[in-house]
Formats: sequence, structure tokens, C-alpha cells
Amino acid sequence: MEEVQNFFNLVLKKFVCLESLSPGQKQTLISLQHVPLDSYTIIGLRSISPEFSIPKNATMKFVESLEQYIKFQKKIATITSKAGVPAIYYDILAWDMGH
Repeated sequence: MEEVQNFFNLVLKKFVCLESLSPGQKQTLISLQHVPLDSYTIIGLRSISPEFSIPKNATMKFVESLEQYIKFQKKIATITSKAGVPAIYYDILAWDMGH
């Protein structure tokens, strides 16, 4: 389940970059995106979300249920909402900081 969701989220993240989309279409797609949950995005939550009990070496396989997936997405949405940015920006930040 998680692999399919992550694949779809990664495809959608790149799809938004198509030049043929209007700014409005891009905004709509950005607002609908979930954050791909990989080691970078999950580890990024480790220090700010102790309630998730995330181990230091967590990978995408750490998320084992739809309920857990939804909790992670909601937490990221809360954080990014406070920053005034779309949730997908968390993924960009987590990836950039990890590389």
C-alpha cells in the first residue's frame, strides 16, 4: 500500500512541473498533494513528533497502516499550514536538507 501511495505522490510532484499546465491547474494539484513518506520526510518528523516513536533509521516501511499514514500527513499539513506553505514543500525541504 505505502509503495503505491509514495509512487503516486512522487509522480504527481513531477507532473505539477509540466509547462503546459496553467498556474491555476498547478495550484490545484499542489494543494491536493500528499507528501511522499520516505526516510527523509519520516526522520524529519522524529524530533518534532515524539508521539510517533520514530526510530533513527526509519524508512518508508516504518509506515505500516493507513491510519499511521494519515496521522503523518496531518502532522505535516499542520506544520506547513503554520508556515503558510503547501504540504509538499515539507518534502522539498526534507530532501534538500538531506542532500
